Amino acid sequence: MSGEQPTRRRIEEIWRMRLADAQRRYSRAKRECENAAAVYSRHEIPFPDGHLGLNKALQRERLALQAYTRALRMVTDIAVHGKVPSELPPD
Repeated sequence: MSGEQPTRRRIEEIWRMRLADAQRRYSRAKRECENAAAVYSRHEIPFPDGHLGLNKALQRERLALQAYTRALRMVTDIAVHGKVPSELPPD
């Protein structure tokens, strides 16, 4: 932001956009994980590939959930508790 300090409102707006994006990513990762689990349980892809696919889907879901909960915590801190974080969300 070229040296100028963003306002509380702008910081909240940025984090809300990040929250919406993180929620979409988590929803997609969760669906992919559910699909991978279904494929694995029906033995459509033989071991070890099916197992590896499921583990990778679970890892993506976990990482997406972590990003979502972090963004949710930041928005809650700003909007509810009035705490303005010292960091801006990564691009």
